[in-house]
Amino acid sequence: MTDNAPNTDPLTGTKTTGHVWDGIQELNTPLPRWWLWMFYATIIWSVGYWIVYPSWPLVNTYARGLTNWHARDGVIADIADLKRERGPLFEKLGSASLLAAIEPLTGRRLAHVCHRRTKREFTQFCQALAGAYPQALKIRLVLDNLNTHNASSFYEHLSAEDAFALAQRFEFIYTPKGASWLNMIECEFSVISRQCLDRRIATIERLRSEVLTLVEERSAKAIKIRWQFSIQAARSNFNRHYTRINPANQKYNET
Repeated sequence: MTDNAPNTDPLTGTKTTGHVWDGIQELNTPLPRWWLWMFYATIIWSVGYWIVYPSWPLVNTYARGLTNWHARDGVIADIADLKRERGPLFEKLGSASLLAAIEPLTGRRLAHVCHRRTKREFTQFCQALAGAYPQALKIRLVLDNLNTHNASSFYEHLSAEDAFALAQRFEFIYTPKGASWLNMIECEFSVISRQCLDRRIATIERLRSEVLTLVEERSAKAIKIRWQFSIQAARSNFNRHYTRINPANQKYNET
């Protein structure tokens, strides 16, 4: 690039800036006047807007300007209205515990809805379960590893004689830690959750009525669970755990 003295382009009659690139001169073409006036007007408008409707943050507040108005007031009012409208939807009305059991081969079900999930509720549920199978010599109950799920709960809420008699009726089988999904009752909990617990229920009485009605209906229909996670599938999918105990279990690994 070279700098020459400004002159007039012979083809267009427009003055040049004096800059030349490879023989090409730069024309000094001014901006249209209407564009310049709009640009100046925008600057004046922005200065006026800052004065009338400022958005300058201060230490603990914000500038309100000559009109004493700010968009933040509208946002605060909208949030307050939204909280009043939707507040009841998120208000916690309480919680409840659902204890349930299912006999996989017959589809028979039993459920209790309780205020809490303590050893007392577990004892009462096991008493009801034992009463539902008076002829059974031993009831095998698959459980997760919750600290209330053992026979010690019976002794804390029943006499020693009654607690021992109730404990003799049961054989507790626990799922591995972190694998409560291996319990078939989890399938039933999933159905109850989708069909009954997909909304807010105001009182435990209504919750108990709706849950027990659904459980009794499914029990009357003898809806069974088709469990497809076989022993062979367990030995294959969890082979690394089997092999850790005994390397000979490597033979069950399916690739």
